Amino acid sequence: MKILITGFNALTIGTAKSPLNIATSARILPGVLRDLGHEVTQKAIIPGEDVSHYDKVIVYVFGPNSLSARYWYGAAYTITQRPDAIISIDDHQTKETVSGFGTFSRGHWRIWKKFSQAGNPVGKAYWDEAQPYKKEIEDLVDTFAFDEWPHKLLIPAYDGGNYEALGLKAKEITNWDP
Repeated sequence: MKILITGFNALTIGTAKSPLNIATSARILPGVLRDLGHEVTQKAIIPGEDVSHYDKVIVYVFGPNSLSARYWYGAAYTITQRPDAIISIDDHQTKETVSGFGTFSRGHWRIWKKFSQAGNPVGKAYWDEAQPYKKEIEDLVDTFAFDEWPHKLLIPAYDGGNYEALGLKAKEITNWDP
């Protein structure tokens, strides 16, 4: 099976090195899938790129307004193009994920902001390429902020936990222990 793994930050697209060498889900899952015989591509997606040729797509999400969410436009685009995408998390700070989507939803202009109030570049990649997909990305932000996520959610957690404590509402939650 051809599997795409992408996400909002450098760690989830496979380009960051963890100085603490922590076994996070985004670092471990690609190797596990390769060991199971799958062809895995872990990378940033540029809005407009063809993501239809993958059998499965896994997108790691967290607060889109986070400073480290550099690749979120491509990840959001991927989710809009693949309604069958599996959404995953790589951080326990899930309430910040939902509140980040809420912040963007309460003012869509924040999604497209290029500079901070101090005048510094926000540093989000592929802003220009995301422009043709504005409506789809804004709709996705609204859904992830206030509605049940219409995707399967893969979480790094032990069996038997209280997954509702994450504050995420998804149509299906599956756990795995990295």
